[in-house]
Amino acid sequence: MNEAHTFQRIVAYIIDIILLSLISSIITLGIPTSQKYKDALKESNALIDKYTSKEINESEYIDKLYETKYIMGKETLNITIISIVITFGYFAGFAYYNKGQTLGKKLLHTKVVSKNGDEASYLQMMSRAMILNGCLTQLLIVILLLFIKSNQYLYTIGVLELLQSTIMLASIIMIIYRKDKRGLHDYICGTKVIEC
Repeated sequence: MNEAHTFQRIVAYIIDIILLSLISSIITLGIPTSQKYKDALKESNALIDKYTSKEINESEYIDKLYETKYIMGKETLNITIISIVITFGYFAGFAYYNKGQTLGKKLLHTKVVSKNGDEASYLQMMSRAMILNGCLTQLLIVILLLFIKSNQYLYTIGVLELLQSTIMLASIIMIIYRKDKRGLHDYICGTKVIEC
């Protein structure tokens, strides 16, 4: 059982992300955009224009941006939750019931197994989806959005997204340079990706 090549893993992931984006877009297409969201988006774009034309300073820009981004986040909460459910369902449920393969992995002839080569457990697939695919980060953002103030929202999501990006980057670097091709998420979840 050979470890999957870095190229196979990255291309499979890109295929999966494109597929999920299409599915999420189709499912959420019929959800109407609230007037509050439209107003906040318009305000956000106006703020960018004012800041780039130096009509307002950086401090004013950031203060006003907090409120608009907070409103936009609250008004799209239902879409965010749908996206989390779809992502989690695909990378945890679908992959588990397809013996460690998403459609991208199937096309690239790879699959997720436990580190000893056995079939990955549902808990391992769930953990991978939560860590690598940002489900945990997005879920925390949804929960925090319900409990934090607007001036804390932008900072908090920035920290969470930085953490998610760091995990992703560490995993990619490990997959590229480690002989066993296991990323950080693989070590945390006790998995590896092999050719099949």
